[in-house]
Amino acid sequence: MLTLGAIARRLGLDGKTVTQYRPQIEERAAWEQRGQRRLYRLADVVEVLNARRGAGSRATTAGIGTTSGSPP
Repeated sequence: MLTLGAIARRLGLDGKTVTQYRPQIEERAAWEQRGQRRLYRLADVVEVLNARRGAGSRATTAGIGTTSGSPP
């Protein structure tokens, strides 16, 4: 069980990247409160982050409906 900051460091991500998904993480990942800190199961957080929509999904639909034919 680790804090979101510790998980971000282990994954090589910026802490903001992980904490912006906190609502989804708290909904789907096992966590426990220890004093002022919430600790999360690493595997659950990784699963939530892997399930999110990636930047590539936006790129595949960006050209739909455009008439110029040039990339966005």
